Amino acid sequence: MKYIRLTVYLFLTIISGCAPGGKIVKQNYPTPFEFTLTETSADKKDELFVRAFEWVSKSYGSAKAVVDMHDKEAGKIIGKAMMSFPKSPFGTIAYVMSIDVRDGKYRMVISDFRHSGRELTSAYGPSVGTEYGDLNQPIYMRRFPGDAKKTEDKVFYSVKNYAMSEAQLILAAFNEKMKTKDSF
Repeated sequence: MKYIRLTVYLFLTIISGCAPGGKIVKQNYPTPFEFTLTETSADKKDELFVRAFEWVSKSYGSAKAVVDMHDKEAGKIIGKAMMSFPKSPFGTIAYVMSIDVRDGKYRMVISDFRHSGRELTSAYGPSVGTEYGDLNQPIYMRRFPGDAKKTEDKVFYSVKNYAMSEAQLILAAFNEKMKTKDSF
């Protein structure tokens, strides 16, 4: 009986997470759609650079897979990463992160968010999910099946909301790592 309840609970949780129901909230998004963290620190540039590069390596599994450019002298790391969007319209959200370190200061900027739809396979054959592209746009107009004119696609805001909340979590994790000194 316990396993049946657990199975039903998991099934309902998965279904509710994928269902487009519920009100999608349009928030006050920053213009441009990017997120910045700037903090001061008592540490030197070299220490901060090592911590930042270590955070990228551990957070993304491999710094080589994410980092496009790093220059220890300039105190700069630029990388491209992506996150999976777990609800309908599914797909991925790619973004650019830029990390700058100086003596006593560090900054991380997450920007250039792009949503790509994912090809879905069903009993009716393959179909491509909605692709919203650049999330910097304020609204997304789309022609829905059966509609004569384009209407505002509200699901676009759920994609932007997800990108915004994930970006804030990334910045918080980065800030936590930058404040933690290695006690080797």
